[in-house]
Amino acid sequence: MQAIIASLDQLIKLHQALMTLAEVKKEAIMNNDVTALNQTVQKEQKLMKAIVEAEQHKSEAIEQYMQGRNLPITKGMTLSQLLKFVFQQQDRTDLGERQERLAALLNQLKEKNDLNQQLLKQSLAFIHFSLDLLTGSDEDDVVYQNPAASSKDQKRKGIFDTKA
Repeated sequence: MQAIIASLDQLIKLHQALMTLAEVKKEAIMNNDVTALNQTVQKEQKLMKAIVEAEQHKSEAIEQYMQGRNLPITKGMTLSQLLKFVFQQQDRTDLGERQERLAALLNQLKEKNDLNQQLLKQSLAFIHFSLDLLTGSDEDDVVYQNPAASSKDQKRKGIFDTKA
């Protein structure tokens, strides 16, 4: 049981580190700091690999626990399923607490990632808007123009000549 609890503690630490990186990522997005954003994404990838490994260790510890008690083993057993086979009250309490902390962390992480995704979409929309201002929008050429009055020389160009 201690191996399962240790692996859950490791998962909690890794997810807390992801939460910290999500906050750093938010600041990088808001400050348009592409370098910091790239570094944060690389750190997140390393953490995700560590989380996958910790999940594997947790699964192995659960299998060993179940085998040690001659209980049926199912692949991908959840903590809720495991709790049905834990009979010592202290172990049930410890597992339940860690399950709740991990679930809360996952929910918070999802919220932060959703916010970061919205911020990225807004940043991209602003970039596209800025590029349209600089290069001139093709929509201006289509709407409300008299075809007889328009010629190639009268087309509005942006600040930069895109054909140069």
